[in-house]
Amino acid sequence: MQQADDNFISTTFPLVPLTPQQIRETVLPLSLVVRPFLHEVQHIPMQLLRIPKCKICSAYFSPLTHWICPHSRYYCCVCHQIVADQPQRFIDCDRNKEIIPELNNNCVEYSGARIKEEINFTNVLIIDQCIVKDMQPFIQTIKNSFTILICSNTISTIVKGTSGYTEKIILNLSEDDIPQLCSIYSPTKAYKIGEWCKSYRGIVFKGNYLLEECLNVASKIIGKYGVIQCFHSLNYEYMKSKCNKNQMKDFGIDCMKKAIMINHYLIGTTNTIDCSLLRIQSKLTNGIFISNMLIDSCFIEKINRTIVGYDGNIRIRTPDNIDVIKAFGCVVGDNFGDCKVGVLTKDLTVIFKLRELEEMVKIKHQYQVIITFIGINGTKRIRVLNFGITVAPHISDAIKAVQPQMVILTMINSMANDYSNGMNKKDILKKYTDKLVTFLSYMGKNQPFSQFFHVLFKKFMEVEGVQEQQLIFSMEKVHRNVITTLVPKVVLVKPPNQFLIISNEILVVNCELMAFYAEELKKKFGVQAIEKSWQLKLNFIESVLHQADNYQTYFNYLMSLT
Repeated sequence: MQQADDNFISTTFPLVPLTPQQIRETVLPLSLVVRPFLHEVQHIPMQLLRIPKCKICSAYFSPLTHWICPHSRYYCCVCHQIVADQPQRFIDCDRNKEIIPELNNNCVEYSGARIKEEINFTNVLIIDQCIVKDMQPFIQTIKNSFTILICSNTISTIVKGTSGYTEKIILNLSEDDIPQLCSIYSPTKAYKIGEWCKSYRGIVFKGNYLLEECLNVASKIIGKYGVIQCFHSLNYEYMKSKCNKNQMKDFGIDCMKKAIMINHYLIGTTNTIDCSLLRIQSKLTNGIFISNMLIDSCFIEKINRTIVGYDGNIRIRTPDNIDVIKAFGCVVGDNFGDCKVGVLTKDLTVIFKLRELEEMVKIKHQYQVIITFIGINGTKRIRVLNFGITVAPHISDAIKAVQPQMVILTMINSMANDYSNGMNKKDILKKYTDKLVTFLSYMGKNQPFSQFFHVLFKKFMEVEGVQEQQLIFSMEKVHRNVITTLVPKVVLVKPPNQFLIISNEILVVNCELMAFYAEELKKKFGVQAIEKSWQLKLNFIESVLHQADNYQTYFNYLMSLT
């Protein structure tokens, strides 16, 4: 970045996404409003992508986090319209071959909350924390360049050029600066802006107001409203010449205590931050990724807002901002701070905020979830849950609506861990039956999976040499409380040394019915049969010969055995 003087600098400002009412109640000198051009396009974790462009507002946005129907419709995050799949509305972006200015310029990244009252705006004026609606007719006359802010006697302008968009800030605007505006606007508009600034009689913030005024107020806002997405900053050169590093670090530590989130990234805690906020801001200003490794894992249990990312391994986001965070070694239903385990895949476990899991925001469609994480072998991986997650007002409604591909519950891996640690098989049965019984009441009747589970458990019994007629089957219990779960590899052992692969994708378990069969086994064969049964069920997890290619194939095969 080029060195800039005090009166004319180029920079990128993030937005503090407060409501107009909140803005009026604070004294924070904001310096940016909405830039409806890009939304998360620069952070798309793939090389070749078709980037949709909204037909209504011309915003580019990531096709990953705003997908509705595969290859047909998208949800525009800027104007909230449904975007149909029209070839002319897409850009096939191969970054090794083609440079698209709008998609490679950090100055125009969209990062702000949309104000519902201003549905049709393309330019918004903020004067000392207030959106000045009577200035809207004037602003709407500016078509080619965008006046983002007039705060005191400071103006921020985004100018569209041949190589993309650039932002220019003029501090302490005077009559001598008006000719600079003439190169951006027509002379008439330039002098209108200059005249307004000249006649302004409100509080005037000097060039060094950031430290004493803006940042201190930002800290108060964080304490009052919780985590905010971004906060006011100038570019690195300007801050370096005006701010004291130690003071900036002290402020940064104060923000960390309150879990400040900058450009969607949570930055550190008091005992993990190892750099000044000055350096952090300079990186964010230039659009450089800040590693989430600054996050202290124990801090998750203390904050009151959802964290996007945990130890830099996973990030799951949804269009309505229901975020999840990771926790390995947990069983679904376990509490984790103020969160609860809600989803498990064969590579990782994620947990929902407890409040959001129990009272989710109802939407009219399923949506796609993108997971980026570090695999077991240390490589970065991306998973797209195309089948989405059904969101309902209550968790019971959501669970009842799940499909087989949606992961709700597992306990096999945890059982195997307990067994390998020397835990008694009978205690394992009791532990997991008691732990998961509360989830059973959420599940409705599901005939196909009830039958599937019936066959599966019958195969368990055949391992022990137990004949079907020797057991009392309660189909009513089978029909009730069926829970779908995803496990990595499941193999049933059949004597003599034959193996039947059930699935590496889906296993249906029913804790209540499992307990029922255990009691029947105990009555007929004693405790030894129970322990021997668990021995085999835990050992077969590690006895994988190959992976199942298709869940439905094995499901049909199992059904043919009935």
